[in-house]
Amino acid sequence: MHLLIRNLFLCLVMVLCGSCHTGESDQSERKLPGQVDREKLLDVNKHLIRQDAVVIRNYADSAGWDLKETGTGLFYQILDHGRQRSKAGKVKSGDQVSLNYDISVLDGTRCYTSTLDGPRNFVVDKSWSEQGLHEAVKLLEPGDSALIIMPPHLAYGLVGDGDRIPARAILVFKIRLVDVKRGSSR
Repeated sequence: MHLLIRNLFLCLVMVLCGSCHTGESDQSERKLPGQVDREKLLDVNKHLIRQDAVVIRNYADSAGWDLKETGTGLFYQILDHGRQRSKAGKVKSGDQVSLNYDISVLDGTRCYTSTLDGPRNFVVDKSWSEQGLHEAVKLLEPGDSALIIMPPHLAYGLVGDGDRIPARAILVFKIRLVDVKRGSSR
């Protein structure tokens, strides 16, 4: 009897162990509740960026703008080359810039303006400002004016700024580079 119980117990343990085993491939595909597939998120983001670019191109065409596009998806047009052009050339990382601006969403609703809020001052690539603005000022020399169209991924993203800029807003910046103080890296 003792032998029979022992054999039944061993069979039961083997069955339980065998039923708990899932292949390695099954294990890698398991996700915890709430866990998101990174590849799917990347695909969705790429799709949104492509959609934003189409919207921007269509809007620019209807407005008669001749915009150029950078590799990151920033759209710009130099409106006027300033009279302050210098041998130092374009803005570089580490330069402190001051600019006048008008910021609106694509439908024309004004969000911010230097007329009311004062000029924007920041150190390029070293301080907080929209990622697209850091990129845009590096296309300019002192005194230049430009039209910048910034998709959400280069501006305020999925959430907006919590004040005047809505979620996923495509922004239109009209900027004039007023002053540049060269950084110590020059």
